[in-house]
Amino acid sequence: MHDLQRQDETTAILPFGGPGPKARPSITIRAAREVDSRAIAAILAQAGDPISTLAFGRQVAVALETLTRYDVREASATTLVATIGERVVGVAVVVGRARPGEARKTALRRAVGRPRTAWAALVLRAASHVGLDQGEAYFESLAVAPEWRRAGVARALFERGLVGARNGGALTLTFWVNTRNVNARSFFDAAGLEPIREVRRIPLPGPPWRVLMCRFHIVLADEAGHGGLNGALPRQNG
Repeated sequence: MHDLQRQDETTAILPFGGPGPKARPSITIRAAREVDSRAIAAILAQAGDPISTLAFGRQVAVALETLTRYDVREASATTLVATIGERVVGVAVVVGRARPGEARKTALRRAVGRPRTAWAALVLRAASHVGLDQGEAYFESLAVAPEWRRAGVARALFERGLVGARNGGALTLTFWVNTRNVNARSFFDAAGLEPIREVRRIPLPGPPWRVLMCRFHIVLADEAGHGGLNGALPRQNG
């Protein structure tokens, strides 16, 4: 079992270049802290994920903050944040081992109640990545505050997540993207990544929730630990 938690506390990203009269701001990627939970939840909620909306309804912000706080405190996932100055402007979550489901449910029940937790469990079970193969990590979330999109934040988070997964022993990285998520599809297209053919139809009630998900799969290294990344996004899928 690989451990994605063994990462440097902070990784400074130098100012990005790019078009325009001003250089882009300096971005720092670091491990999330409990105090970041509310800011992380706000960014995830702003991303407008239809699955989270269906699962938690009007309580989505409270639920996401509760789950984020639990994951950071218990190290049940690797949660990275991007900061500009002191402000959290982006988040990435990489899962490298099975989470203790019952303990997370208990924390959620305390925050949003038993009926909402029971419903959310059904929705999230239908939408979750089922099981992790040996050597596999799962990129669960990648989100940036709206006002900081297209400023290099998503790329910095994604690169750090890839490198962290490989350094933690992962050989492959899987992530699912809603086919209607234009921002995510544009990001991966610009990175030269194409989804593999597998498309998952999530069996959720009502036409608006018949979500199509495309799967991306990246080979980080072979079983001997060779190959993979050179500090930048790969140009093609494994």
